[in-house]
Amino acid sequence: TIGRPLVEVLLRAGYRVTLRPHPQTRRMNPRRVDSLVAKFGQHPRFRCEADVVSQESLHASDLMISDWSGAALDYALGLERPVLFLDVPRKVNNPDFARLDIVPFEDRIRRDIGAVVAPDRLDDIPDCVQPLISDPHRFRARIGVVRSRWVYNVGSSGARGAERILELAAESERPCQDTRSRG
Repeated sequence: TIGRPLVEVLLRAGYRVTLRPHPQTRRMNPRRVDSLVAKFGQHPRFRCEADVVSQESLHASDLMISDWSGAALDYALGLERPVLFLDVPRKVNNPDFARLDIVPFEDRIRRDIGAVVAPDRLDDIPDCVQPLISDPHRFRARIGVVRSRWVYNVGSSGARGAERILELAAESERPCQDTRSRG
């Protein structure tokens, strides 16, 4: 895996690193996480956050490094912060997706909400990180434009959703029709 060399590059460059493993990784491959904690656990700028329910580290961070995780989209669009994507092969749940002849949303938005780096270019990561975090106000403005294009009813989605549910309920308050066959 690229976890170990990635953490080494980041720590060597002086960055603080918080590892937030996916709960499935903890369940399916705990040795992978344990080996990173064993290697870097005593480093003063490394921590492993086992409680992924907590969002403290997300709010304290300047950047997320991710693969194809949907959490990266939540982070960028919700917190208006950049994501550095490792360009590893995507997880494909539908091998027939190419027949749809559309670019998946995750492909389309990656460079708009951050940058993409090849896994064989890990040593370049500090050079990729710096421009993403150097001007947070500029990035917030950039992500605001992206979010307004792709996310609807920001700040009012609960109210708008409730309105729509009430509209649908009102439409369905017609007299019921018995659809059972009579005979």
